[in-house]
Amino acid sequence: MDQSSAASSRSSNVAANPMQVLLNERVDPDDPLAVYRLIEVGLAPEDVLRLVDAVELLKDKAVLAKVIGMTERTLRHRAKAQRMALTSDQSSKVMRFAEILSKAEEVLGSREAAERWLVKPLFGFEGRTADFGERDRAFR
Repeated sequence: MDQSSAASSRSSNVAANPMQVLLNERVDPDDPLAVYRLIEVGLAPEDVLRLVDAVELLKDKAVLAKVIGMTERTLRHRAKAQRMALTSDQSSKVMRFAEILSKAEEVLGSREAAERWLVKPLFGFEGRTADFGERDRAFR
């Protein structure tokens, strides 16, 4: 891939919503059974790295560790070594993060606003930010 193709690929990832970036047209995000099957098999590290590259919030090591349960370095090493996929638990966490961020982006109008919302301290939780899964459960 030449430099212009790589730059074009990165810019298209930034424009696409996080679910599109993560799934990369492998499955339809509106097909719950297909998404479930993908989670059960486990996401490939390359899929998650594409999301990491597209979402500025995931550049923060603490956020990445909270979302995925591993460091970016470990994730990149697994991708380079073509090791096993993420566990279904890790895949589920990443998928929920991408879903929440996609919906927040849609509601708030921009990726930046959505990312700020995700790390904003929650009202009534003594200034703490919630685990992304906890934040999601609060809205069900």
